[in-house]
Amino acid sequence: MRKLLYIIVSTVILAACVGGGKERAMLDRAQVIINDCPDSALAILDSLEPTCHDFSTENLRRWQLLRLMAQNKCDTVFRSDSLQLVLKDYYDRHGTPNERMTANYLLGRAYSDMGEAPMAMEVFQDAVESADTTAADCDWWNLTRIYMHLAEEYYKAYLPHELLSTLYKAEKTALRAGDTITAFYSIAKRYNAYELLDDKDSMRVVTYKSADLLEGKGKIGLASSIRSVMIDDEAEEGNTNQAAKLIKEYEGFSGFFNSDHEIQKGLEIYYYVKGLYYMAVALPDSAEWMFRKLLLAGNTINGRHAAYTGLCKLYSSASYKDKDSLAKYAMLSASYNDSLYKENYRANLHQFQHQYNYGQIKKKMMAAQEESALKDHIIAIVVFSFIISSLVTLIIYINRKRKRDLVLIEYKRDVKRLNELRIELLSMLNNKDKTISDYTLQKADDEAELIRLSDENGKLRQRLSEALRHEQDMVNAKNEELKALSAKLSTYHIAATSESKRLHRELHDAKEWVTIQKAILKPDVKLSQANWEALDSLFAKVYPNFPTVLMSANHLSLYEYRVCELIRMGVSPSDIARLLNYEKSNITNMRKRMYIKVTGKEGKACDFDEFLFSIPSGK
Repeated sequence: MRKLLYIIVSTVILAACVGGGKERAMLDRAQVIINDCPDSALAILDSLEPTCHDFSTENLRRWQLLRLMAQNKCDTVFRSDSLQLVLKDYYDRHGTPNERMTANYLLGRAYSDMGEAPMAMEVFQDAVESADTTAADCDWWNLTRIYMHLAEEYYKAYLPHELLSTLYKAEKTALRAGDTITAFYSIAKRYNAYELLDDKDSMRVVTYKSADLLEGKGKIGLASSIRSVMIDDEAEEGNTNQAAKLIKEYEGFSGFFNSDHEIQKGLEIYYYVKGLYYMAVALPDSAEWMFRKLLLAGNTINGRHAAYTGLCKLYSSASYKDKDSLAKYAMLSASYNDSLYKENYRANLHQFQHQYNYGQIKKKMMAAQEESALKDHIIAIVVFSFIISSLVTLIIYINRKRKRDLVLIEYKRDVKRLNELRIELLSMLNNKDKTISDYTLQKADDEAELIRLSDENGKLRQRLSEALRHEQDMVNAKNEELKALSAKLSTYHIAATSESKRLHRELHDAKEWVTIQKAILKPDVKLSQANWEALDSLFAKVYPNFPTVLMSANHLSLYEYRVCELIRMGVSPSDIARLLNYEKSNITNMRKRMYIKVTGKEGKACDFDEFLFSIPSGK
């Protein structure tokens, strides 16, 4: 009802305004409600799209900026940074500090969605630096969101000190914005930084402090979810009563459990934590049930690794001591630990290779470790040498007396050997002249061989020079061919982009799209069967591959297919739910199910949206 009121008021303002002030009044209205009702703001901004080409440059850029902001608040996944770069360039030259901050923030969100973490962090930093915190109109609300997104990137990049500093700044800006909930939540997020730093005392302090503050504001469910991270720590430290209290609060107030006390899909790792609690209170059967429950539900490497680790701990405890089961689950745990390591390594490799400062610190740590290992090695060598020296000294001392008795015998042997050497020396002197002659002849032969080898070496050098010239000619030819192919591919890319834009305009210029917009803006307008059939015909015309891929190949129902059509047209999930008289969560779950049905893979709802946009037009 409130959203409808916003739209009615905006329509009245639009009708009352004339000339260039008309769109300015609508943009002002959308900006007022964009934080509280982004869906309504997006609807107002979309209604201006047919006439946006007639706007002044200032109004056009402002319309584009507000529309991207509304889409971001509606959880739209950005797949391109082209418009964001245009807005950044424009507002860096013409915008206010708040507008520059917003333009950089939206560019950072695009880089984050595209997986370019280092560029996202850099642009978020630019957004923070663009804000004028001394101005009376500083947008503290958006500045807080920028700090929170920057903190997420630091956490994914394993930079705990930067993460901690950013969360402190987020708390301060949230309080300046009057957003105490986000301020308290930023305190809870410090848990991640202290976890990376292995500071368990600080982890405990920030968790309970933030949860108590949120509970004081009436956010009992969020407070119970934050405290739940301490369940396993409390159980391991023997505070089983406190752990039991946290479990009861989490299952009772978080909203993640159904009437059968089953946690919602994707959070099954909780069963591992609860299993550790049961082990702490000497209930091994219940613990085993939790670990095996996680094993049945865990469709991720992390989940299965946790389940096997829990079973390994259980069978190594005094309650079981089952060596066969212990060996089995120890091997499975180790196997999944390797898989988990590889998965995390692949997921973060692109981010780590650009984190220069972090890499330098790691190199210094490794160098320090190597230096320490070298010192240990030297100490070991010194100790070993001392032991060997002591043994040698002892042996010498024991044998010294016996050697004294052998001195005289050894002397007589030496005299005899001296006489023999004198005889051999006389024989060698007799053969001296012959040996010198033989060496002279050998020297002449060696000099001739050296001259021959020098000539052959010159020929080889000449052949090598010719081969290098030939190789350089081939490289130059390949480079020219590569430049030609690159230019040709650039031409193909421009043509493909132009065709995609043309199809998008054709789809949105059709009367079927106008009918959809009317049904979105006016809840009392319902789509008829004829409207849906007209929409099906339009899609079959504009995107011939769409029904072939989704219905013929993947056996989607007509109802599911039409949800796909609305997503491809750019209708938000909340508007789709309103058109079909469903809850937004039902549409989200339907998108996840269709992603499994079409691709055979688990994924998020936004992954299915990206798949739909990747289907070629077929024209």
